[in-house]
Amino acid sequence: MHKLLILSFCFLIFNSSVSAQNNYNNKSPTKQKMSVMTIGYGIFSSPKYEGGSKYTIRAAPFFNLKYRNIKVNPISGVRIEFFEGESWSGGIGLGGSFGRYTKQDTNLSGLGNIDWTVEAILFAKYRARFYSINSEIYSDILQNGHRGYYLKTSIGTAFPLFNMTTFIRPSLSITFADKNYLNSFFGVNPKQSLSSGYFEYFLNQGIKDASANFLMIYRLNDKVSLNGTLNYKVLMGAVASSPIIKSKDQFSGGFSLTYLY
Repeated sequence: MHKLLILSFCFLIFNSSVSAQNNYNNKSPTKQKMSVMTIGYGIFSSPKYEGGSKYTIRAAPFFNLKYRNIKVNPISGVRIEFFEGESWSGGIGLGGSFGRYTKQDTNLSGLGNIDWTVEAILFAKYRARFYSINSEIYSDILQNGHRGYYLKTSIGTAFPLFNMTTFIRPSLSITFADKNYLNSFFGVNPKQSLSSGYFEYFLNQGIKDASANFLMIYRLNDKVSLNGTLNYKVLMGAVASSPIIKSKDQFSGGFSLTYLY
């Protein structure tokens, strides 16, 4: 799960910086480039697993490729935007969940691994003048990992500062998940209880977390940007009461340098 968290922040930073640079460099949809590629490198910190109290720091390279209505990167996978209007856009994609492994933290000992899997993605976005709303549904189509689905909805805004050299993007998000997903990551079945020492714990579908994110992009020039992000997530409801949760308050953040081709 810590890999998923780190890669999620990589995606947030780099994908947001691509969008921001496109907004700066293109004044209307008719002037947008047919293809755009961004490469970068960053340092990120996040909990070792979702709900853990210990943190890890990782450095990671990144690339993002956009060609017409297709976007490809190693974090969000392959996405195809089927429609894009003045206010609405949406499409489908394929991504991956990196699972969770007991070696990530001693608090996971005896719980067993959650294997990686391929996820189908359905996404939609509404854009207004001063804000945007994004919704994404992820489902384990291989039934090999968490075997469930989750829905993440975010509302955010964006605005430039300092003569268009700095771009600010705050957002709020909430995540809902089904019982298969929640029990995979936060439940404790009888076998796991015997091997780990945790008491048995089962969850129904419900809200998993709420989070606030602050992204800042500083443009060194038309091609190069320095990006920073800080995220606060609070695990909620039955998830926060799970015996494997050592801290319901989760902080993550990082810095990166990107180059836009």
